[in-house]
Amino acid sequence: MGGIIYASPICTAVSGNFRKVRVEEYDKESLWAAAQEGRLYTKEPENNSKESIIQEVREYVRQLHPLTTDKFREHADDLWERIFACDELLELLMPSTKARKFKAFNKYNVMRIISILREAGVYRQYNDSEFNAILEHGKKDSRYRKFLGKGLEKRSLLMLLLHIVELFDDNTN
Repeated sequence: MGGIIYASPICTAVSGNFRKVRVEEYDKESLWAAAQEGRLYTKEPENNSKESIIQEVREYVRQLHPLTTDKFREHADDLWERIFACDELLELLMPSTKARKFKAFNKYNVMRIISILREAGVYRQYNDSEFNAILEHGKKDSRYRKFLGKGLEKRSLLMLLLHIVELFDDNTN
């Protein structure tokens, strides 16, 4: 019997193009034998759905709750939900196909958004290193820290984010 292989990104011995295993091509005994011999692999599903990325960002920014200003303390999560609801801003959080360092979400753009929210009064005015230490769990500055001082590259996105904060601010008063 030939090798029965369905790709696993974890297995380095398996590479190349893969195809789905079709039930009619193999009987149960052959599949069982291949599994016992260590020749059967499964591919882990990629978890890059929008909802999973939103959840990852939620958990990441939730670490900043101690730095939320009194005005936004009760509603910081709701503000982020409004950001997630905006397709243009949500697109900034999606991982890039070129991204090697982060697969879950685009940390660089999350840092940019956090920086703007800090300037808008959502977060207290602490220095970039303190924000970085809370988010990245270390005293040493990460490569993402320098993006805390940068705004968004497109003015239209900046204005959209500030508009969301402004509307949110008006509704909380």
